[in-house]
Amino acid sequence: MLRDMEREKPGEYKKLHDVTFKPKPGLEELGVTKMQSHRWQLEAEVPEEQMTAFIARTIAKAEELTSRAVIGMLIKSVPRVFTFSLHISYIHLV
Repeated sequence: MLRDMEREKPGEYKKLHDVTFKPKPGLEELGVTKMQSHRWQLEAEVPEEQMTAFIARTIAKAEELTSRAVIGMLIKSVPRVFTFSLHISYIHLV
């Protein structure tokens, strides 16, 4: 949902003087933390085929499907250069 929303540029909302203008809701207004948003954005980057296969393997092993497991899978599948933010997210899940 957040991924598909068009982002406002800094100060953009201040340029409009129309009283009917309503700024887009922020994370706090949606009841979402920055960490949740970050994790969900990472999970959204997983190709559908890869996620479907991961879910099938998890169900076959009778394991629980968790965000921690998805991010752990991402760490193993992403080139080393891009894994720093994934590791930080994974550490926060432990």
